[in-house]
Amino acid sequence: MLSSKEVYARLDAILPSSVDREDAESNLNAGEIEYAITALLDDAYTSVGLSDAVVSLIRENYDDGPVIDMLDALLYYQSVESV
Repeated sequence: MLSSKEVYARLDAILPSSVDREDAESNLNAGEIEYAITALLDDAYTSVGLSDAVVSLIRENYDDGPVIDMLDALLYYQSVESV
């Protein structure tokens, strides 16, 4: 498993530059790395959606906590919107 800092860096690299990073970077600078990841996930979802690579990265590195809770919520909303 990767550290939260490594997950953030990989997630940041995967996402296109069009995804807003302001909230995520604010959390990152405050030392709230997991909340930086959740902010990045939320901004990615609203901007470009969640790719399989993003979902896999999170699932491989988190079992519980705020990051997986955010991912599960966003995937639920994505499934509801696609119906």
